[in-house]
Amino acid sequence: PAPDAEGSDAAAAAAGGGGGSSSRGRERRQGGAAAAAGRPSHAMTRAPSKAQTKMVHSCIVKLIVQRVDPNYAEPWRTRTQTSSSGTGFLVSGRRIITNAHVVQNCTHVRARKSLSPVMFSCTVEWLSIPLDLAVLTVNEEDD
Repeated sequence: PAPDAEGSDAAAAAAGGGGGSSSRGRERRQGGAAAAAGRPSHAMTRAPSKAQTKMVHSCIVKLIVQRVDPNYAEPWRTRTQTSSSGTGFLVSGRRIITNAHVVQNCTHVRARKSLSPVMFSCTVEWLSIPLDLAVLTVNEEDD
């Protein structure tokens, strides 16, 4: 037989009501998905260790992009070159994943690891505007 839905803490939590005096029902309402999965709600807010932070920083790169946007109204005229920046992350080998809008219409892309002054020249290997993803290949260190 099915349990009485009016008296169940799960039904009250799902409805957002305050039925029942169980502390577990309050955890579900207050802790969200973490409490519903049986984990304390504070587990999701724990600060990362120094090793984890160092590992993450070693994978993040800043991209400096020079671009010239097309002039569709007057295609015989070129617009001025602009510079922008974005972020990406290193994956296998010498590849970087970033958003396509960061490198769209680029003329030159350089990358530097997080907290490092050394710049590397990059080439756009793959670009998908509908997915807003791009894969870059790191060429060599800039002078």
